[in-house]
Amino acid sequence: MKKILLSLFTGLLYQFTYAQIAGPNSGATSANVALAGSSGGWLNTGNVASSNNVYATFTLPAGAGNFTDYIQITGFGFTVPLGATIDGIVVEIERSDPNGRTADNRIRIVKNGAIGAQEKSSGAGYPTTDSYQTFGNSGDGWGETWTDADINSPNFGVAISARRTSNGTINGRIDHVRITVYYNFVVLPLELLSFDGKQKGKAVQLNWSTTDESNMSHFEIERSTNARDFEKLGTLPINNSNSLNNYSFEDIAPVKGNQFYRLKITENTGKITYSSVAKINFKSDKVISFYPNPVQSNTALFITNTDGEQINIQFYNATGKLLASGITNSNKVPAQMMMGLKGMVYYRAFNKNGDILGLGSFIVQ
Repeated sequence: MKKILLSLFTGLLYQFTYAQIAGPNSGATSANVALAGSSGGWLNTGNVASSNNVYATFTLPAGAGNFTDYIQITGFGFTVPLGATIDGIVVEIERSDPNGRTADNRIRIVKNGAIGAQEKSSGAGYPTTDSYQTFGNSGDGWGETWTDADINSPNFGVAISARRTSNGTINGRIDHVRITVYYNFVVLPLELLSFDGKQKGKAVQLNWSTTDESNMSHFEIERSTNARDFEKLGTLPINNSNSLNNYSFEDIAPVKGNQFYRLKITENTGKITYSSVAKINFKSDKVISFYPNPVQSNTALFITNTDGEQINIQFYNATGKLLASGITNSNKVPAQMMMGLKGMVYYRAFNKNGDILGLGSFIVQ
C-alpha cells in the first residue's frame, strides 16, 4: 500500500486544494461568553444545534453599532484520524434578520476552549430569510496550527458576535451552525504522484500521475458541488504499469463557483478506494457597479447583478465609517440601505463566499 503524495496547482482563475472531509458536524454545546464592550447577550443558545427554525436570539438597545457577547458553540464530535494533517476549516452559519438590521461583528475559531485572534467577519449583514453563509475554506486554518487532537477536542468550535446596523426593531437570530474539516490521511493501492487541474476554455482538465500499479481495474472521475454528494463524470482504464503513468480527463460542463473532484479507484477484486478531494473555485471576472450615478435620494439605486446571485453590500462615508449594509439577490439595492444617505458614498460588494466583486463610490443628491 502506497501513501499518497499530494501536489498543489494554482492559477489565475481557479484554485486547487486537496483534502479528505469530516463533517459537516453540528455543535452539541453552546453558551453566552462575555465580550468587552457588548450591550447584550444571547438567549436559547442550544437552538443552534440543528436547522429547525428554532433560534438562538439576542437583545440589543437602540444605537447603530451596539454589539452582542459571543455565542460560543463547541462539542462538534469530530473523529479525525490520528496523525492526519489538518488543511482547512469551514464554518457555516444559518441566520437571518427579517428586519434587515443585524450584521456580523466577530466570527472567530475556538481552539482548546480559547477564542482565536483571526477575524473572519467582514461586517456583512444578516440575510432577511434563513440561509447559510460560509466562513473559511478548505485551505484555511484560521491563523492556527492544528493537530487531530485539537479538532477532536470537545472544546473545538466557533464564537460569533452580532451587531445592530441601525435603529428600529431588530430580529437577528441564528438557526444552525455547522463545521466541516478538511484533512489529509490517504492510503491508496497505487502511488498517486499528483492530481491537479486547469481551465481549458470552458472545460476543466484534470491530470494525474501514478506509479506502482498492479491488479487494478479502472478510475471513475466524480464531481460534487457541496463536497458531500458526488456524481460520476466518466471512467478511465488503469494501465497496470509500475512505471510512470499519466492520465487526463476533461469535465466539459463545469459548474459555476465551487466544485469538488475525486478519483474512485477500483481494484480487480472489486475493492474501492477514493483519492483526496480536489476543490476548484472559478473566480468571477465580473465587476459590480451601482447606477444611476448620481442618484436622487428618493429614487431607486440599482446594481449590476444579471445572474441574480447573492451580493453582500456595504456603504461607507469618506472616513471609513459603515453607514449601512445589506444583501440583495436582485439588481436593486434594498430600500432601507438608502435611508439617510447623502453626498459621496463609498461601497464594497462581496459574493456569498466573501470574494470582493466591486469597490467604488456614487453620489446621493
